[in-house]
Amino acid sequence: MTDPQLGVLMLVLFIVFIMFGFPIAFTLMAMGVGFAFLAYDGNLTR
Repeated sequence: MTDPQLGVLMLVLFIVFIMFGFPIAFTLMAMGVGFAFLAYDGNLTR
C-alpha cells in the first residue's frame, strides 16, 4: 500500500472505531501498534 492509501485507511478505521464506542486513547494506541507492525512488514525477526 502507498502512503496516501495508508493514511486514508487509518482515518477510516479511526472513525469506525469511534463510532463503535471505543475510547479515543485506546483506539489511537491500538492503531499505532497495528500500523507500526505493518510498517515492519509483519516481520519482527530482523
